[in-house]
Amino acid sequence: MKSVKLFFKSYWKPLLLILIFYVFTLLAILRANDYYVDDTGRAVIGYGWTSDFKRYSSTFLSFFLLNLNTKAADLSPFTQIFALALVALSSVILCLLLTGKKNGEKLPALPLALSAFLGIAPYSISLWVYKFDAPCMALALFVSILPFLFKDAKKKFIFPLVSIFCLVVMWTSYQAFSGVYPLLCVLIVLLELLRGEKLKSLSRFLIVSVISYLLAGLVYKILPDFSVAPSYRATEIFALSELIPGFFKNLALVFSTIWSDFTLIWKVALFLSALVFLLSFVLRKGNRLKSLGFGCLILISLAVISFGPFLVLREIALTPRSLCASSVAFACLGIILGNNLNKKLRLLSAPTFLLLYSFMIFAFALGNAFADQKAYHTFRNSALASDLAALYPDSAVLTQKKVQILGGIGLSAVSEHVVEQYPLTPRILDEGQTGLSEHVWGTRRLLFYYGLTFDNFFVADNGRFDCDSFSLKLETAYHKILESPDESSVCIVVK
Repeated sequence: MKSVKLFFKSYWKPLLLILIFYVFTLLAILRANDYYVDDTGRAVIGYGWTSDFKRYSSTFLSFFLLNLNTKAADLSPFTQIFALALVALSSVILCLLLTGKKNGEKLPALPLALSAFLGIAPYSISLWVYKFDAPCMALALFVSILPFLFKDAKKKFIFPLVSIFCLVVMWTSYQAFSGVYPLLCVLIVLLELLRGEKLKSLSRFLIVSVISYLLAGLVYKILPDFSVAPSYRATEIFALSELIPGFFKNLALVFSTIWSDFTLIWKVALFLSALVFLLSFVLRKGNRLKSLGFGCLILISLAVISFGPFLVLREIALTPRSLCASSVAFACLGIILGNNLNKKLRLLSAPTFLLLYSFMIFAFALGNAFADQKAYHTFRNSALASDLAALYPDSAVLTQKKVQILGGIGLSAVSEHVVEQYPLTPRILDEGQTGLSEHVWGTRRLLFYYGLTFDNFFVADNGRFDCDSFSLKLETAYHKILESPDESSVCIVVK
């Protein structure tokens, strides 16, 4: 308890400043107040406390701690600000670990400022769009970093105990951060060796960390799975003979995805930041060649280990939120770079601050695109619902028919302009997730607001029926409504 009190007493100011920065940067997203993907279902139905995919920690946090109930309600923006508070805590702890400072010692300003990558790197921004899941994702990040605060505890059992507990919480909340713990373990060892520590003195820390990680993974593996929803992600790993080529194949897929998602400014600023990062090691006192070697090892670790065990899966997820651990790599690069540069060399951090600033303005552009897409989505839903109500005044009649949606509304004018500037945008602001479309998530608002049931509603995800013989009931500039000859089925073609 004394160490916790000392931590908050010493670092409440940087904690508050980083949190304010995160909230300010994500203000446009919070203002958009949009229901993203399954947020609509959670807001309307609430869902029960039962957990899918063994996400028991997420369930406990979401229902019992935040909602104080067995069903979730929309508590935004509190949930997102709560998530950002956890990320701010993670930023300060990460800065403490990578600068080599002890709890209570003053943290340098430059590494603290650059630790903000943790919350506003592009893929992590896609996490804070979620109203309901944001705290659970932030929890997974926080508990992946927290154990290392206890690595030097006088009672040797504390670090492995905290590690195993926190890692089980991570596995049972959001597994995309499963590479953070091993990454930090490797970084701490490399930085300590560079500072003059002997490998022998660090061997216990390494062994305990590895065993803790494996034990936590084993606990997660043997936990019962009460999933109601079908799994949407394969978890089969490569066979031993395919492991190395499969690993590099997935790594190449990750890098090519990031390359295609990033703007030219992001790529140039990141490349220059990597060069300055290596230069900061060369400029350190002592053996420059040795320092450069450690810098290269750290840079490779940041690029590879942060993605964790997912690189050995046969089917790797490449969605923006699946790549969120890259934000940890960006933050670690910024903190270590900032810590290496003395006062005379601080100007060398300009490319890294340019990268941070460019991520910040992307968050504003994305948030405004969300707001405009929401307005466009609401307009198109309202127009369709109004026409359906005119054709079928008794909603019970329509509910008894088979209903199918084809096509999609696409993106609004503002959203399309943002897409032109930022290639990553359409992968976050997808019409299937944020607009009326044939995708299962694209029909949620129409279903919940108009009262249709899932039993008779067909989308691209759960099969289709042929509409060629249907007769036209109504056509507008926005959609066509067709009906089968026996009047048992309705087909909606969205333009």
